Amino acid sequence: MFWLVGAAISSLAAIATGLGAWQWQLGGARLKGNLRLHLVFAVACSAMLWMLWWLRARHRQRGESPGTAYYACAAITAVLVALTGHLGGFVSGVNSG
Repeated sequence: MFWLVGAAISSLAAIATGLGAWQWQLGGARLKGNLRLHLVFAVACSAMLWMLWWLRARHRQRGESPGTAYYACAAITAVLVALTGHLGGFVSGVNSG
């Protein structure tokens, strides 16, 4: 459970540094295309991580093991994190194709 709260907390730092880079590099210009999609996915990832942490804490408090819904949300979160990273590669120029 500690890895989950660590991921959730670090996602907030990632969003903060991304917003800072947007202000610094683009002067707060309107986001569009892959950059906007990357930001939307990053916020969604952070929200999903916090939701997973909350669900896991609730299960632990009740003494239950996580159910199918928890693992389905975890799988969706993993795919969303991968897509966000993939988009980040395009935004940074690493994936130029």
